Amino acid sequence: MIINEIHDEHLEPLDEKTYEIALKNYVIFTLYDEKKIIGICEEYMDISLDFLSKFDYDYEVKILDTISFEKLYAKTLDYRTKHEMQSIHHEQENTHTEDEDYSLSEFLKIGSDILTSEESAPIIKFVNSLFYHAIKRNASDIHIEVHEFDGEIRYRMDGVLSKHIQLDKKVIMLVISRIKVISNLDISEKRLPQDGRTQIKIAKKSLDIRVSIIPTFYGERVVMRILMQSEDILSPNELGFSKEITDALNNIVLKSYGMILITGPTGSGKSTTLHSLLHQISSPERNII
Repeated sequence: MIINEIHDEHLEPLDEKTYEIALKNYVIFTLYDEKKIIGICEEYMDISLDFLSKFDYDYEVKILDTISFEKLYAKTLDYRTKHEMQSIHHEQENTHTEDEDYSLSEFLKIGSDILTSEESAPIIKFVNSLFYHAIKRNASDIHIEVHEFDGEIRYRMDGVLSKHIQLDKKVIMLVISRIKVISNLDISEKRLPQDGRTQIKIAKKSLDIRVSIIPTFYGERVVMRILMQSEDILSPNELGFSKEITDALNNIVLKSYGMILITGPTGSGKSTTLHSLLHQISSPERNII
């Protein structure tokens, strides 16, 4: 049976481990017509049925078309990411003073092999949730700072930094190590500045991240610039310029030769303006570098 529409307002609650394994095998527990079902896709049917054959279940199995399954799969990942973030916040809020330095670290399963083993899942999910919330808030940068006993993560939104979360120093160091790994930077080098780049994919949306790490007195400081994708680039008319300036820009960019200088301090919108102007004239006939 092919389903063209599926309702996913209430996901079937399972234990975390089973849910994790089910998603890896392209199996989704959800509601359809107020009835609990199991959704699978034709493309991954062999993998899904092999997984389901190992469990006893009373739910009806529905075969979804590829588009419906991919949309539901992406929404399920979004739901789980938000759930993980709420769990981390809840865990930190309920931490007692006497074991404040260790409880959240224990939750994130600190270990020597945290970056390579399956036990690293919590820290990976936490880093992913940072990018997820940055997208939701339309943040341009993510700042991670280390202090004497703790650290904090802030988002830059509309040019202004806003505090997101404050964590134990040990956890912040793990977050920085994870960022180094996905950016192909040297995790053992902590005394020299490093610059890197990475690309992440969240809910079918790809993001280019420019990573800059510099050493400070208490540890490393990380600044991640979130670079826009072509589908998110605003037109010159949406940048907030006056009509006089917008008309002048639209006229200038169509010239066959010349130079435009765009200057300003950090966060003033230089890259956004350039992206917008280049996107306006981008075509298969032009070579843009």
